[in-house]
Amino acid sequence: MTMPPQDLVIPKLIDVLHSLWRYVHVVLNVVLAYFAFRPLTPPAVMNIWLAAISAFLLVWGLVVTLSLIAKPQSEEALRPWVPVAYGLGLSYVAGLNSVIWVLMPYAPPELRLVVALFLMGSIIGFILNTPEGLIVVRLAIISVMGSLALFFWLHSSLWSQGVVAFALLTGTSLFALSGVFPEAMRESIRARRAVETALADAETARAAATRFLASASHDFGQPVNAARLYFEQLRRSTGTAEKAKAASGLEWALESVSQMVDQVTNYLRLDAGVVTGAQVAVPLGPVIAQVVEHNEPAARLGGVQLRTLATTLAVVGDKALIERALGNLIGNAIRHAGAARILVGAKRHQGRVRLWVIDDGRGVALADQVRLFDPYVQGTDHQGEVRGGYGLGLASVRLAAELMKGDAGYAPRWTNGSAFFVELTRG
Repeated sequence: MTMPPQDLVIPKLIDVLHSLWRYVHVVLNVVLAYFAFRPLTPPAVMNIWLAAISAFLLVWGLVVTLSLIAKPQSEEALRPWVPVAYGLGLSYVAGLNSVIWVLMPYAPPELRLVVALFLMGSIIGFILNTPEGLIVVRLAIISVMGSLALFFWLHSSLWSQGVVAFALLTGTSLFALSGVFPEAMRESIRARRAVETALADAETARAAATRFLASASHDFGQPVNAARLYFEQLRRSTGTAEKAKAASGLEWALESVSQMVDQVTNYLRLDAGVVTGAQVAVPLGPVIAQVVEHNEPAARLGGVQLRTLATTLAVVGDKALIERALGNLIGNAIRHAGAARILVGAKRHQGRVRLWVIDDGRGVALADQVRLFDPYVQGTDHQGEVRGGYGLGLASVRLAAELMKGDAGYAPRWTNGSAFFVELTRG
């Protein structure tokens, strides 16, 4: 298994430490409140408060653990966690208010002032740690700051008027800033996620390039070495039969090299976006006839009968890309299907049109069907066949189809052979 690069591990580690720190911070706050108010609060009141807070901490700890295990990254995966996060945020706000209305009435004025300042700091920390929940943040500011102002208004002491004014002024300022700072935080989060995605894509590209170079050194070496050996055999042969056999082998080796170069070139051009597909009406009858005609010589050499179904259908796409995609499918069937007959035609499918290439060969192994159109993937059921190329033919077909706002696929329910298609918009 490929280990993620260090640049990807560090941001994820920061996420874990951030979640753990928030939880530990709340636990420490509860412990401090417990020891500060326990000597002053009636045991029954303290026990009820402690039981409610402990239940909240238990649920929060469970959610944090599950989120770290699940590690949701995509927007779809994160969606179920949003109401849970909002619920925890509201529970946290309720916990802060419980300190004001359940515990503070039993405290002396000095302790009330310390707790008030501590709660104001907690609200600022809540804003910093909840950038996605603007509604919850503003509700927390109104609720906690309003509760502090009301509590000190009702419980008159030396500092009551100052605390009331300070709570209202601070609450108003935080409410105004809550719409600015979280947006900056969200931008920072989006930027960091974009960097993580870019690093992951770069790692994927690096792995693909490494895989390609390893494959190239092996696959190109086979036909090149074979060409050298056949050429040497042709040079030294004296008999006609021996020369013909060597010449046939040399032709095969050179054709293999040519196919591999064509596959790589076509795929890289499509993948790089150098090729742009036109979106015009293309009649399929002439296209099918032309592609089949070009593949007739290879089919005859392989002992394969090519058949076509007449059609008057047209699609929206690029004629050159359609020819290339259809040619790849027919060429694959001729070289690798082990078929006696190949049928090429077009048929309507759910308001679109599918170009079909169907053969009566050995079919595609079940294990290979999922990744058929992935780059650098070749079938495992070769039946002793020596294959050239890099498994880019079908990947090029799908890229070409996508450039024309279409798709390519394989019909897994087809029996006694295989059926591939290119699906495009009906013209």
